[in-house]
Amino acid sequence: MSSIVQIVTQILSSLTVASQIGIILFLILLVSGIRSNKKFEKHFGFLKKKSLLIAFIVALTATLGSLFFSGIANYQPCELCWFQRIFMYPQVLVLGIALWKKDWSVSKYVIPMSVIGVLIAGYQYIRSTIAKAASAGTCSAIGPSCFVDYFKNLGYVTIPLMAFTAFVIIILMAFYWSKKDKK
Repeated sequence: MSSIVQIVTQILSSLTVASQIGIILFLILLVSGIRSNKKFEKHFGFLKKKSLLIAFIVALTATLGSLFFSGIANYQPCELCWFQRIFMYPQVLVLGIALWKKDWSVSKYVIPMSVIGVLIAGYQYIRSTIAKAASAGTCSAIGPSCFVDYFKNLGYVTIPLMAFTAFVIIILMAFYWSKKDKK
């Protein structure tokens, strides 16, 4: 692996881990009812104004990351990767236009695409890590295997996990701004 590929992989892996920590903290505070507390507002109040921007940045980063992995690192996308791209790439455009027009109603389009994407990415991650011994060969008659890990950083971060995390963030932000829209 070339040094630029290693650097980008490390950066994206670190962003994935940091995002997962943020997701867990956000969910703990949300579920524990601290949402009305001033501490919650202090640490997560910026999400009210920036949730659409955050979702756009996440979708853009995921899209550019997947293009980097296939175009520069020469990792061949498998069938499941293509399906994930089908549900991520349009979100850059949809979220970008929504951000520009300040259209908070876009969640009705973004949430279903992200839920389907998170299911595909979750399935691929489980198959490629937990059920790897049970999976065989490719996921289709032709093309690269859906269950090959081009890398595994920090002991668990793979490309499908990066996609899974990105879809989860978009879902959380969309639910958050859809609640904001109703207030």
